[in-house]
Amino acid sequence: HKINNLEIAGGGLGYGSYTILKNLYDLKKEATKNNTLSIGLTDVEWTPYVAVEKGTPYESTETYYFLNDHSKYESYTYVDDDTWAD
Repeated sequence: HKINNLEIAGGGLGYGSYTILKNLYDLKKEATKNNTLSIGLTDVEWTPYVAVEKGTPYESTETYYFLNDHSKYESYTYVDDDTWAD
């Protein structure tokens, strides 16, 4: 296997990134030679959630979460358009 180093700088990492990193780890773990692997993450947002841009209309078919004051994601309950706009 020729991959020894993976550097990811900036941007958001979603569900697909977990799969890529797990596959890379499993590949190196099973290799018979040179099992070393270096992975560097610099200024990345490691979350499976996608930020909703201000002004995006509410979609009742979507599930939304918000980041509370304790750095945890909680389910968002839609009340009305005024609350959604905040």
